[in-house]
Amino acid sequence: MNFLAKDKVDKMRQILLFAYNNCPFYHALYNKHQIDVNNCELPFDLPLVTQYDLFNNSTGFRSREKIFKICATSGTTNKPKYVFRTYADFNLSVKNQIKLMQWCDINSNDIVAIAQSFGLCGYGELTLEASRLIGCTSIPVGVISDKDTIDLLLKFKASVLDITPSHLYRLLVLSKEMGIIPFVKKILVSGEKLPEEVRKLIKNTWNATIFEQYGSTETDGLGSSTISSEYINLLSDDYIFEYLPIVNSDLFSIVVTSLYHKGSPLVRYKLNDIVSPNPNNINQINIIGRLEEHVKLFDNVILYAFQIEDLLKKYNIKIKSWQCIVADYQDFEKITIYLYQCTSDYTEIEISKFLSSVSLEISVSVHENQLQTFVKFSDEPIISRNGKTPKFIDKRNYSKS
Repeated sequence: MNFLAKDKVDKMRQILLFAYNNCPFYHALYNKHQIDVNNCELPFDLPLVTQYDLFNNSTGFRSREKIFKICATSGTTNKPKYVFRTYADFNLSVKNQIKLMQWCDINSNDIVAIAQSFGLCGYGELTLEASRLIGCTSIPVGVISDKDTIDLLLKFKASVLDITPSHLYRLLVLSKEMGIIPFVKKILVSGEKLPEEVRKLIKNTWNATIFEQYGSTETDGLGSSTISSEYINLLSDDYIFEYLPIVNSDLFSIVVTSLYHKGSPLVRYKLNDIVSPNPNNINQINIIGRLEEHVKLFDNVILYAFQIEDLLKKYNIKIKSWQCIVADYQDFEKITIYLYQCTSDYTEIEISKFLSSVSLEISVSVHENQLQTFVKFSDEPIISRNGKTPKFIDKRNYSKS
């Protein structure tokens, strides 16, 4: 169990009472569970809140406070989660973004290129406003073509790049093809797990240092690695973090309570990240992956990302990246694995046969013609509107059910 100091209990009680009195979702949730919000033991008496609660009832999280802006994120089913921000929420999140950037040694002499999405589904505005207050020069690149992004980095000699890992890798490949090296020396990555090989390639090729920024659309920035540590240092003054053990593992899932967001309060909100805390510092973590890196097929058959990646390693299939698209197929379903820039002695049909045997459930489903599996070689992945390369894309028609 995670012990909370009295000052944290008091702060959590304040946001709990605010959420209960101002948000229909929390009012109904705590009444349903017969929670005495004035006297319950914190945090453990409170039920967990999940992303599915946000999916299904985003407006129920909206408080009575004056709203400054609405943000959204879209998952693999393209069903958005909406969160609402007050002016105070945004200003405090900018303050935290300044802190995270300063942990990465970013200062007023830097030129910051922000290759992140802006608008409804992006947090680029936070980095832009934080850069303004630090005194940096900013280039709000947004999500544009890789060639145009490289051109802007070169033209304006950007020293800092804010970007997703998959987008960064595409720029690295393109810059090698073009025979150029950008001036970038500090790179902030967020939105996806950073593969270790990308970190090494960037260091060896661009001679740049990568800092992992940690957060989500729902929470804004939660932490960052620093110039002195590759652990993610968490913003423990403004958030309460709990670690829930994962069965048969020494890893944890993470639960967060924001002590300041009042547009859409988050109280014991379960993130889908798998983490490993620093045994010597509870406020430092390594991000291992995400609990949602899987797709659920019919009859609760599950295909996990690690099964696909283990298969590729087993048969020594070299790729730049991969994606799995799930779609309706007659009365059942099909999964198509796209292998991007694949180098292999095997054909698409041969790899497809390997794929059908990654688990007993899938093997039986394929044998009974309940599931079709395909493998396709391709050049470029499908990019989301916020610059990510999602592993799983769900194109099934749920309106039929």
